[in-house]
Amino acid sequence: MGKKLYPDKQHIIELVDGLYQMGLRQVVVCPGSRSAPLTLAFARHGGFQIFTVVDERSAAYMAFGQALSARGTTPVALICTSGTAVLNMGPAVAEAYYLRLPLLLLSADRPAFSIDQLDGQTIRQANIFEAHTVFSSTLPEHGRTNIDLKRSRKLMQEAWSAMIRQQGPAHLNVPLHEPLYELPPFSVRLLTNQPAEQSDFFGNSTQNSTQNLFQNSSQNSTHNVLQNSSPSVASDASHDSTALSNLRDTLRHATRILLVPGQSAPDKQLDDLVSQWLQDPRVVVLMEPVGNLLNGSHSSVTTDFSVSSHPSDSSVSSDTTDSSVTTDSLDSSDTTDSSGSTVSSHPSVYSELDSHKATVCTGRVYRHEDILAQDSAQVRGLRPDAIISWGLQIVGKRTKNWLRRQSETNERNPIGPTRPRHFRLDPLGWAVDPYHNPPELIRLSPYNALHAVTNVMNCERIGGQEAQGLYQHTPTAPTNSQGVPVSNESYQKQWQLQEQKADNMLTPLLNYLPFGDLAAIKEVSRHIGADHAVHLGNSMPIRYWQMLGGSARSWWLHANRGTSGIDGVNSTALGFALSMPERTVWLVTGDLSFAYDINAFSCKERPDNLRIIVINNQGGDIFRLIDGPSRQPECEDLFATPRKIDLLALAGAWGCDTFRATTAFELHTILAHLHTRPAGSGPAVVEVVTEPKSNQIVYQSYQKALLNP
Repeated sequence: MGKKLYPDKQHIIELVDGLYQMGLRQVVVCPGSRSAPLTLAFARHGGFQIFTVVDERSAAYMAFGQALSARGTTPVALICTSGTAVLNMGPAVAEAYYLRLPLLLLSADRPAFSIDQLDGQTIRQANIFEAHTVFSSTLPEHGRTNIDLKRSRKLMQEAWSAMIRQQGPAHLNVPLHEPLYELPPFSVRLLTNQPAEQSDFFGNSTQNSTQNLFQNSSQNSTHNVLQNSSPSVASDASHDSTALSNLRDTLRHATRILLVPGQSAPDKQLDDLVSQWLQDPRVVVLMEPVGNLLNGSHSSVTTDFSVSSHPSDSSVSSDTTDSSVTTDSLDSSDTTDSSGSTVSSHPSVYSELDSHKATVCTGRVYRHEDILAQDSAQVRGLRPDAIISWGLQIVGKRTKNWLRRQSETNERNPIGPTRPRHFRLDPLGWAVDPYHNPPELIRLSPYNALHAVTNVMNCERIGGQEAQGLYQHTPTAPTNSQGVPVSNESYQKQWQLQEQKADNMLTPLLNYLPFGDLAAIKEVSRHIGADHAVHLGNSMPIRYWQMLGGSARSWWLHANRGTSGIDGVNSTALGFALSMPERTVWLVTGDLSFAYDINAFSCKERPDNLRIIVINNQGGDIFRLIDGPSRQPECEDLFATPRKIDLLALAGAWGCDTFRATTAFELHTILAHLHTRPAGSGPAVVEVVTEPKSNQIVYQSYQKALLNP
């Protein structure tokens, strides 16, 4: 039994100081008495940025947004009191697990003798998130002895290591005895080890790291994958060499190579490499905007924020918390922009979900997801020989279904007798199969894997290294699986043909939209700079955005597509904006989603760089648009659930700068004004009021144009 050497709760002091040495800097605190020792220790340390949020669910999503802004290289800690407060963190924990973000959950708990003894705020907290964390444990109750302190330190280091190496949340449950407001001073320390070098997800120093939560990195990395880090983890290192050799051999002979990035963070080095791959006419990229690939350096789209460029149809109507805004104060003289940069895209990158050119530059080509639902010889002819996938979730159901159909070998897939060969790039070894085509797993980042096999691609210039003999151009035409030569331009051209057909069908519709959800989001996209970040709600906002993928662009597009529904969207965007004050951060969300997470603004910080667009279509409009619920007589009462909520009063009560638009001109004028708001205005909340019936007509017309050419 260890000798009593230190004051009660000395292990809390050591925990806080140890986490600082590990690299922790941001802590989100939910007020509570049982958690007071943790809260006070972090606050009194002096080395942390502390944020307080009343609602534990919103607080957890805010910490999630902060971890996201760091691309997962540095964990964010979250403190809450005991009882059901802990359960409220669950949605964000699950989202962080499936989007691979490091959150350190520090839950205060009652002593073991209080569990199941009818004490208040007491539940079974130990390992409560075990299924969705990369590490879970409980600290010693007192922390007075050498044994207690060593145990606490060991658990802290294991939790940190798991978050860094396995990309996910960790949970340390902390039982605490009364008195709760008496702490030993920080001058009493047991730790004698040197400050730990801050590490990224792969155990490399972040001083030279460009890695992120979605594995888009050019750095060679080694990592230690533990078996509880995912539903299925490959652990045979020798398999990687074999799979890489198989990929190289497949690329030598394939005539139809499809790159499928899932949700990912921006990565310029990967962009540059994929751009070079696209010089090979056998290669096509099938991508959603949340893939964040090739969205920053290639187009002639320019930004025009001038009020006079938009047809006038009425005067502006705005409600403000701190000031009165009218059309006189929002004239064209106030419409300047600092982000009128240009963006572009390669003509063989096909944006997922119904993307359309709209106002984009000449030569950009997009893919319309609904076309893939057509049963035509032309669509079946898009079947690839090889699929290379990476990243996280795919939003579009039709895209996933189309990819899944490619593994079928029947009369509906006449090209070759075998399914496309599927290679999955994932440095953590998550052996997932979202396309029902069991992949050969390569445990390398996308950059490292693609870089390793570039020498077999038909690229005349790759990274300027052709003079070194690393890459070579192969002018001869490749062959298919039967050894028959095929034109190496055919695959890109087939996709381009289908895209052009869709563009021709949709141009009249999308160029003359009546005011509604789609027209509003199209207008918002025109005011977003190429260096801005955009967060999207999970129901119709992300789908509308992808329908306009041709004109919509940003530095980083994000949606909580791991597991979340409408919860946490305000909090995630707020956390992201607080951590990146140099960036403008937009959130496009719906009325119910906004109201659902209104407690995000219980955080006292009011970042000026956050702009929230609330599409108020009086309920969950997605249920009025999709086939199943829209056909039910109970749709309005049980699914759409419209609520009469004064959203601007709700936002204004939390100190937001509020506006309302009911026409296209009002919206255009307000958006132009947002670029010139004075410092200290706080988050801008723009309510855009639309009519559900008009949205239905536009959406149905859109679907009809694609599915009935």
